[in-house]
Amino acid sequence: MKSKNCLVGGTWVTSHGTGDPIILIHGVGLDQSMWKSQVIELKDNFNIITYDMIGHGNSNNPLGERSIEDFVNQLFQLMINLKIKHASIVGFSMGGLIGRKFALNYPTMTKKLILLNTVFQRSKLQKQSVLKRYQNTKNFGLKSQSNDAIERWFSPEFIASHLNIVDEIKNCFESNDPHGYIKAYKVFSSFIEREEKNLITCPTLILTGELDIGSTPDMAHALARTISGSEVKILSNLRHMMLVEDPNQINLILKKFLNKD
Repeated sequence: MKSKNCLVGGTWVTSHGTGDPIILIHGVGLDQSMWKSQVIELKDNFNIITYDMIGHGNSNNPLGERSIEDFVNQLFQLMINLKIKHASIVGFSMGGLIGRKFALNYPTMTKKLILLNTVFQRSKLQKQSVLKRYQNTKNFGLKSQSNDAIERWFSPEFIASHLNIVDEIKNCFESNDPHGYIKAYKVFSSFIEREEKNLITCPTLILTGELDIGSTPDMAHALARTISGSEVKILSNLRHMMLVEDPNQINLILKKFLNKD
């Protein structure tokens, strides 16, 4: 089945393949193109759905402030419009926050949950760091933050040997609508978890990189303690953008979890 691209209720969405639906949610400042390696690997066995978050890529960028509920509602409306009763949700970074909140709000619509490089209970220092990036972006623009982002996201070795891939991600970041990005990053940087211990009931897998300084292994283990029966995998020598840096390893893990009964 060929890929289909279309605007659905203001959301730019792409559907690949047939089978059980898997919805992939990208991170703040990126778009659905970040999932290309996962789409190639998974589309023969699943209906893979990728989309651009509000204010990102080709999706609408409504006026007004944003809340996490706006992004959750976007996913809910997308599933309603596509007539999807339940799906497995894969969220990267901010996409993981959206996936968690969606699973809490709509448990019967969430078959499985995979959380990649997502944040949980930031320390005081971590909160200060992300809020500083938010303020610097407001003051000096996206391009002032792109080199720092690349250095956080990828290993020096990968940057040196895969300049074309790194430049593609950097260009995607710098091409954001600045207003859409700022509103989304405010949600991401100021996100505070409410008590949600054991309220997510679907099978859940939590992944992060050993060297991810923003979505740390400690965060992954702490989050797992709030989700009964969840699995945690910490991938050696990888940073934030591990699904781009080592897609083969990530794809094997995703396939194994998604195919598990």
